[in-house]
Amino acid sequence: MKRAKPGYYAIIPSEVRYDKDLTANEKLLYGEINALSNRDNYYWASNSYFSSLYDVAPESVSRWIRHLKDKGYINVNYDSSKRTININNSVNESLTRKLKTHNNNVKYNNKNNNINEIFEEVRIKNDF
Repeated sequence: MKRAKPGYYAIIPSEVRYDKDLTANEKLLYGEINALSNRDNYYWASNSYFSSLYDVAPESVSRWIRHLKDKGYINVNYDSSKRTININNSVNESLTRKLKTHNNNVKYNNKNNNINEIFEEVRIKNDF
């Protein structure tokens, strides 16, 4: 029986996307870790989970995780019987700052707001 693919989306910040030292699969794994850790700020999926999801050997997943850790993009912690992985806070904070800036720009720079401002200016001129 085939395992169902997850139905969530992944965010990969530009620092990770354009890092020439990372492979495409490492970048994809970063997005997967980010998506899985959004709820609890960490995730504990095993290498086997990712290896079956991406149809690669568990050793490949282990190398990807180690490389992301060495580059400082993720933190890996071992707690008695399980491993937890979370996104490095500095990467998250950078992404949050960029998203807030983007959202503010969208709020003030969208078609409806611009049209409403023009109509408001016309209405004010016509009231006099």
